[in-house]
Amino acid sequence: MARSIMKITVNEPLQNADAFGFNDGFAFLEIEFRSPQTSGFILPSGSAQTDALNISNRLKAQYNITNKYIITKDLNNNTVILEDNVGNLQFFEGFNLTNGRVSFEIINQPVVTPLQITNFIISEDVTDPCNFYNVEITTNTQATQLLQPQNIAVTENPFTLRIDRNDVNTKNFEVTNGETTALLSNVYTPKLLEVNFNVNTVNDLTGDYTVTINRKNTAEFNSNFELEYSLNGVDYFPSNSFSSVEAGNQTIYIRDNIGCSINFDIVLEGLDVFQREPVFYVSEQNSLITVLRNNKLPNITNTLSYEEEVQVNECDFKQLFQNNDGILTEQIATSYDNVTIKLIDCAGNESLIIPEQKTNNFNITDLRDVTVTNYDYLGRNYVAISYGSGNTYDPNTLLKNGEYFLGSLVPSFMNEGDGISIEGFSQGIEVSGTYRVQDVLFDNEINQQVLVLDVLNSDFPVSPNGFIARGATRYNALNYNYYEFNIDLSTLNGDYYITYEATDSEFETIEAITEIFNVSEKQDETVLIKYYNTVLNQTLYSTGIQYFIRIPIDEQIKYLPKQTKETFDTDTNSVLVEGTHQDALTLTTQRIPTNLVKKISTISINDRVSINDLPVIFSEEIEVEAITGTNLYNVTFELKRSNEVLSNTNTIDGSVILPSGNALNIGNDGAGFLLVN
Repeated sequence: MARSIMKITVNEPLQNADAFGFNDGFAFLEIEFRSPQTSGFILPSGSAQTDALNISNRLKAQYNITNKYIITKDLNNNTVILEDNVGNLQFFEGFNLTNGRVSFEIINQPVVTPLQITNFIISEDVTDPCNFYNVEITTNTQATQLLQPQNIAVTENPFTLRIDRNDVNTKNFEVTNGETTALLSNVYTPKLLEVNFNVNTVNDLTGDYTVTINRKNTAEFNSNFELEYSLNGVDYFPSNSFSSVEAGNQTIYIRDNIGCSINFDIVLEGLDVFQREPVFYVSEQNSLITVLRNNKLPNITNTLSYEEEVQVNECDFKQLFQNNDGILTEQIATSYDNVTIKLIDCAGNESLIIPEQKTNNFNITDLRDVTVTNYDYLGRNYVAISYGSGNTYDPNTLLKNGEYFLGSLVPSFMNEGDGISIEGFSQGIEVSGTYRVQDVLFDNEINQQVLVLDVLNSDFPVSPNGFIARGATRYNALNYNYYEFNIDLSTLNGDYYITYEATDSEFETIEAITEIFNVSEKQDETVLIKYYNTVLNQTLYSTGIQYFIRIPIDEQIKYLPKQTKETFDTDTNSVLVEGTHQDALTLTTQRIPTNLVKKISTISINDRVSINDLPVIFSEEIEVEAITGTNLYNVTFELKRSNEVLSNTNTIDGSVILPSGNALNIGNDGAGFLLVN
């Protein structure tokens, strides 16, 4: 390659104050002689040859640090030769104050423009895009030869190549014009293969997954090469992560912007955290008598009074209420997604009732300290979790909200098939992930139960060595929630009934219906019975719910002489406050059908009952007389008066805790009957 050249010749020995300068097209250089010796200047030597040698040394030491010149000496002619070493220098004489003792000879060659790749486009091969791609290369001047990845002559600008994607993925593209070369390195255009990708899945404890698709090869993609991802083969996204992916069979779709696409299947195993059972019941404690409607043979749980198969049926039976009885509250328990409740009057007009959810028993998050350890299980080393004691945390704020002590146990809600998320630091490494419990065992060596997870030690981010992490689990406290709704009896007049329809995509539909009930201003020859329990009896009493019904009677409550009965002496669980005497009472109903007899029997086992606001306790037996050939009964039940009795709860240490609640019947003197929540 031709280069520009400048020759500096010393014709005579140089003298004090001789100086000259020149330009190489990028920088200006000066050399000056001084006597006596002065820093930064050359001392005249008295010899033209020595002066030429000193000029050469100065140029090398001060002006050629980057080797932009090739410097040679012709000491026979006292000449220093500078030759362009970068390909684009142009020399010019600047000034010459030597009175002819130094002369210049300059030969400048034309500047060669370096060859450059100005445009590089990867495009789809229309015939076989997964095995080939096309490249279009444009240069700033005409290239004559392609050196890499093939060696071929180039006659066009731009020119096109067809590249085999099955070759080594990372390629260099180099061209030349005979003078200079241009290089584009590390162009990465891989063939799409399932084996080139990892799919990481993390269960988020709700049963759904976060799916992330990663490339195994870490080589840098060319900026013109892009990937997109999809889970349905229709909607593609540049993001390689998908959240809220349902468990089950899923297909991963990957495509690039040069026409190739692949897909492969993965299986996301669901966790058993939220396994639901079909639960729907209306407790017999409720005020309204309710029966299930199904295809089973008739029985007392699914048959209305007028449907009983007897010779004489009390077809016009109705539950009775008065407008001034207040608010009637009904409670149901269900796991169904939807329960439609309707109030229907005698003309068939329907009113939709929206129940209020009283509990949140599903998807409860538990966050607490756990110990992550090694465990030898079925001949292999697995990761295990133990509890013991530690802190508990608010799952939303992650702030400590208490402490726990389980001793040697794991929480009762953790079972095989459940999931646990681990989050913490060990050996300076953040550890996080969600795993399935594959077994619950008792470890005799540490004297604790452990949860054996479905992850080997070798696949865990760190070596488990007993470090403390936070474990998050989700569980259902119960397989159902409680719901309540109110009926304001003061707004009703006439006959009504209520229907229930429980529907769910996973369960068979369940229907229920109440006996017809009548609401009027006054119901003659009836008594109002209010009742509830201080303990759970198919009803969640912590909501403050109370029940009441009216029953038809033959006579008002009668006093039963003391000498005939001793029921008032058997109330061993009561604490007498002021009362010195408890009356024995009796009550006889009108002839009533089976379902109402059953209802009275249910009421009799409650420990808080009042009749017309008189607190009473049922005796152990109810006298029931069946009327032959009908579905009717005469019922007599014996009671004892208990309006001055207060219940109590004894603690382990023997102290007495008085119950709290709303007054069911309190007199002006403060004596009465308390509702206990």
